[in-house]
Amino acid sequence: SGTTTEDASIEKLLSELNEVFEIVAAVPLMDEEEYGELREHFMKGPGLDEIDERGYSIKAGTHRIWKGERDLTKLTEGVDTDSALILQRILLHTLNIERKVREMITNGGVDPDDEVESEENSEPKK
Repeated sequence: SGTTTEDASIEKLLSELNEVFEIVAAVPLMDEEEYGELREHFMKGPGLDEIDERGYSIKAGTHRIWKGERDLTKLTEGVDTDSALILQRILLHTLNIERKVREMITNGGVDPDDEVESEENSEPKK
């Protein structure tokens, strides 16, 4: 039967708002001084409400992710499929960010992605 219109619209939304979901995942780790307004927008402001107003239920699940819940089944309990897909995307970004933080700690505070770039740029070309 192929892709339904509904499937296409959630795929489009996931793609369109992927960066927003990545920011949402990073909110608890954001530096208050540098990203205070952005943190406020999602934690206490209209950020998550704007997504919920589109007909999704992600606010409660997102707050649970921020508090440390990592079990997708618990996070998506009682929400519709599209909202569950959004929460899954936010959780995936969260897990990815946590992995990067662990790698940075292991590397003595150096972001492995930055290290690769600086090695490439520091070698004089012959």
